[in-house]
Amino acid sequence: TNKSTSAPHSFHFYSSLIYISRILSVSMVYAGYAPGTSSGAYAEISDLSKALRSTGGSPGMISNVASLETMLKICSNVAKAPLELKFRRIRLTNPKVAALLDGAPTQILTTFLGWTVEAGTGEETNETFLTLPADKQINQGNVREIFDAVEFRKKKAADDARAAAARKKPMDPEKAKMMAQLEADRKERATREAVTKDSKNQWHKGGDGAQITRAADVGIGCSKGG
Repeated sequence: TNKSTSAPHSFHFYSSLIYISRILSVSMVYAGYAPGTSSGAYAEISDLSKALRSTGGSPGMISNVASLETMLKICSNVAKAPLELKFRRIRLTNPKVAALLDGAPTQILTTFLGWTVEAGTGEETNETFLTLPADKQINQGNVREIFDAVEFRKKKAADDARAAAARKKPMDPEKAKMMAQLEADRKERATREAVTKDSKNQWHKGGDGAQITRAADVGIGCSKGG
């Protein structure tokens, strides 16, 4: 009786463990961690993430966080409501949209996420649209990559601002005095070490100025008949 009742419980217990481990593995992937790596070790980022995080203002690089946030909103809308046509067709000739998506953002969306740039027809002949074809989808993994890129760029901007402020901030007089004294001490030690080293070399080599007294100079070891 005990065996027949314990077996189903054991089966359900191990099934639950397998299910939980699968959920954790998926969560780690979306969080940017690779299953099986040491804790805190990031998995290698994708080409999409590299493109989103690139900085410097060169062609192909997104110059501001606002553009990334717009990309995040567009892709998040599609991921949440994939059948909503209004989310899959963005008017690029809208000045506000164009200012945020023109250039690198549109290039990344078309290269990595399947969006296309299409000219309008009929009454929309003079319009241009960013369109996601029916056979293309945006998933939550894509959305997470864009979100992580936004956070990455915000942190970098904050770090750069702090570094710039630190460079401009005048040094505290006491700290400047201490730093100057440390530098002077360093130079003095370097000079002493150089003099000591030179003196030792002169003694061993018998160079100029070295007064070396040999045994023969005082008559030690010399024969009287010599």
